[in-house]
Amino acid sequence: MNLNSPQIRGWQIQPPAGGWRIEMEILDQKFIFGGGPQSIIQQISSIQKKNSIYESDEVIWDYCNAIWCKRDPKRCLSERAMNENNISSTKSKALRFLIALRSLVKNGMKPVDMAMAEERSRICSRCPYNKRTENCGMCISAARAITKGLLGDRTTLYDRRLNQCDCCGCELKAKVHFPPSNDGITYPKHCWVTKERNSGKVQ
Repeated sequence: MNLNSPQIRGWQIQPPAGGWRIEMEILDQKFIFGGGPQSIIQQISSIQKKNSIYESDEVIWDYCNAIWCKRDPKRCLSERAMNENNISSTKSKALRFLIALRSLVKNGMKPVDMAMAEERSRICSRCPYNKRTENCGMCISAARAITKGLLGDRTTLYDRRLNQCDCCGCELKAKVHFPPSNDGITYPKHCWVTKERNSGKVQ
């Protein structure tokens, strides 16, 4: 299936079947949220905060993303929908990476020191494999929410230049802050992952 077809890039063209709409129970009270995706997230966040049950925008994005993808999977570029439609995309890899990284962080993985993150970011910012993916508003917003949940206020001087790695598909703004895994991917010689592998720093 062509990634440029309206069926796949439909998030940019029109909302999913039934519109940007979410039905949700909060403290045994049923709410119906409407508007754009960002507006819906803000509405849910606001009600949760007022009732002291705020889960984070990241968790809310996950929930809404799952509902919208289930409702209209052919317009969704989530990992599940991509697999069902036999489509491969750097963006789906970026989301998969962030979800996996979030799990590792919850299990105790710690970020590297900022000096190392800055140096990695500098290398990635100049790398030809640092590429921007197709712009699916909802999925990119979900990725940003997960990244913010992982990093908080932790940023580098090169963040504005970082996109996704065309070698592994990872979200570089997040990847540079954490220990790399031995994923079996071949990276270019100038890549910090290659350098750290050669120095024995990769587990």
